[in-house]
Amino acid sequence: MLAFSGALALAQQADTVVATINGEPVTEADIQIAIEDLDHNGELEVVMTNGYLNDPDHATPDDPDFWPTFANDTTRLWQSTNGRYEDVAAEAGIDDDTVGHALVTFDVDHDGDLDLLVVPSGEQTPRLWRNNTIPAALSSPEEGHNWLTVRLDDPSSPGNHWGDGAVVKVFVSDDSEPIVQWVTTGGSYESQKPPVLHFGLGSHPGPVASVEVLWPHSRTAQVLTGVETGRELTVVRPPVP
Repeated sequence: MLAFSGALALAQQADTVVATINGEPVTEADIQIAIEDLDHNGELEVVMTNGYLNDPDHATPDDPDFWPTFANDTTRLWQSTNGRYEDVAAEAGIDDDTVGHALVTFDVDHDGDLDLLVVPSGEQTPRLWRNNTIPAALSSPEEGHNWLTVRLDDPSSPGNHWGDGAVVKVFVSDDSEPIVQWVTTGGSYESQKPPVLHFGLGSHPGPVASVEVLWPHSRTAQVLTGVETGRELTVVRPPVP
């Protein structure tokens, strides 16, 4: 079960369906969505802050009745359970009911899993939710929670040394389908996430067979084999001919 602890961390609106869960559209125009593996089990979770109702006749932010609409609307956290996604935010300890304007997933305490930062609209204090799902003793393949974090470094591109636009593939075994992610500094409305990729590997013991990096403006991938897991891997781009 996912578990988060909340604390006060520091003293894009849409008019269409923004997500589909279990085949059903999310009909609120919720502002922020993050899709990440929060418990290292190899399956993705979905986090979504509240927003405003998808109703052209609804009150606007200038109306006094606008903000109270969301007083009972909380941040959602969907986890895959028996082939369906269930909202487990309450069970996980996330009880934020502010109007979220930014949602960032990043490893604030450098323990290998992703934490959540929600920045509300207006003058309300940001919320930092620390991911306590996997104590250090359980962050292992034996417990089904192995992982790998990948950071890129391109010395040839001072303006993009983190490799924005690169494609990273992790092959757990030689004959497995890759886990694919793209490096980006994009994120949710009014925020950016760090250009660091997190891969949940579940019960795979490691090392992974290979990590492939297709750098921007390159046609040939850089390949690293036999990569140890349970750590952050920094891949440095070789000199460009």
